[in-house]
Amino acid sequence: MHKPAKAGIARCPCYGGGVNRSTIFLPFAILALTAGCASSEGYPSLAMRDAERVSGTFSPTTEGDGTDQAPPPEIPADAALSTRIDGLLNAAKAAHTRFMDAAPRAQRLASAAGGIGSDSWASAQVALADLESQRSQAAIALSTLDEMHVEGVTTNTLPGVVTEARDTVISLIGEEDTLLSQLRAKVRG
Repeated sequence: MHKPAKAGIARCPCYGGGVNRSTIFLPFAILALTAGCASSEGYPSLAMRDAERVSGTFSPTTEGDGTDQAPPPEIPADAALSTRIDGLLNAAKAAHTRFMDAAPRAQRLASAAGGIGSDSWASAQVALADLESQRSQAAIALSTLDEMHVEGVTTNTLPGVVTEARDTVISLIGEEDTLLSQLRAKVRG
């Protein structure tokens, strides 16, 4: 039966009064300390293997030793590819034309932009968004040309018209990016 507690003496349950806390953690400490003593016979060495070493010799070539290789042959584009490339190039040029048509208005609004949150600032932001939308239309054409370029390079069947069209669209987008960065700087002011 329970005995009433005497004044000033705290009661301890009978199941935990005599257990020392250090004896609880002793098995865990032994496991942690002996884990580093495991044998290393079953594990491979981390040393560099012969296959990982660089071997072989390369002799430098000189300009006139006759080992110059001819450039890869020009691969002609078929009619379907030419039509597709022309369509992408025309789409990029049309987007660039729309961009350049909208640019003067955006420049006026960016120059007149007031502080952040003002009506003139909001109008300039809308004009910049319109320009970025036109730029993204040209970028869509560029992404398709990039896919065609990568496919042609990896399969060694790259017609020159793909590279030419891609370079043209890259220059158009570069011009648009330059103008957009100038206008953004004006609006941030």
